[in-house]
Amino acid sequence: MRPSVQTEKPTFPQRLKAFFRAKFIAAFQAVCRFLIVIMYRPQIRYTGPDTRRAVMADPCVLICNHISPMDASVIHTALRRKRVICLVARDLYERQGAHLLWRLLPMHPIERHRASVTWIHDCKRFLAEGRSVLIFPEGHRTEDGAIQRFKPGFAMLAASAKVNVVPICHNGQYNIVFGKRFRMVVGDPIRITPAPAGLRDTLLMDECEEAYRVVKQLELALQGNAQEVTA
Repeated sequence: MRPSVQTEKPTFPQRLKAFFRAKFIAAFQAVCRFLIVIMYRPQIRYTGPDTRRAVMADPCVLICNHISPMDASVIHTALRRKRVICLVARDLYERQGAHLLWRLLPMHPIERHRASVTWIHDCKRFLAEGRSVLIFPEGHRTEDGAIQRFKPGFAMLAASAKVNVVPICHNGQYNIVFGKRFRMVVGDPIRITPAPAGLRDTLLMDECEEAYRVVKQLELALQGNAQEVTA
C-alpha cells in the first residue's frame, strides 16, 4: 500500500504574500487593458449573428495572424469577456528586461527552436480549467504582414483536448490615439477531428491547411460587412 503524501500547508506570511501578489497582478492587468483600449481603440467584428455566442460558450484554441509583439496583449484585451492565456516563445519570454513584464501578464512560454510536448500538456490543463489558449500558428511575426503557412501544433492541441479552433485575423494597426484603429475579425469555430483519429499526420495537415484558408478569408472580411462589436 502506497503511503499517503502529506503536503505542508502554507504559512500565514506565505498566504498573505500570495494574496497581495494576486491583487497586484490583477490591478496591473486592469491598468494594461485600460491603456490598450484608450491607445489602440480595438474593434471586434464577427462573421455572423451567432458567432459571438459560439465563441464565448466554451474554452477553445484561438489562432491568429502575427504581426507585432503587441498582438497577444491587444487580442487578450479585446476578448476580455473570455479567459485567455497567450503562448509566447520562451526565448522572448526569458529575454532580459522583458521577463518580469511577461510574468505579470497571462502569458505562457513554449519552445519554438526544439521539439517539446510539454506545452501541449500545459495547454490541456488550461483548457480543462476553463481558459482558452491563443496561439500564433505561423510561429513567428511577419515583416510585411502577409499571412504565412501554419504549423500544425494548434490542430494537435485541439485534437488532443477535444476542443474547437476559433480563427481570428487582425489588421496590425497600432496607431496610438490617432489614425486607423486596431481591428480584428472573428470567425465561426472550426471543429477539429478529436484524438486519436485527429492525430493522424495527413488529417492534421489537412485541417491545418483548412484553418489557414479560413484565416485568409477573414483577412478579406476585414473590409466586409461582418457584425461589429466594439471592445
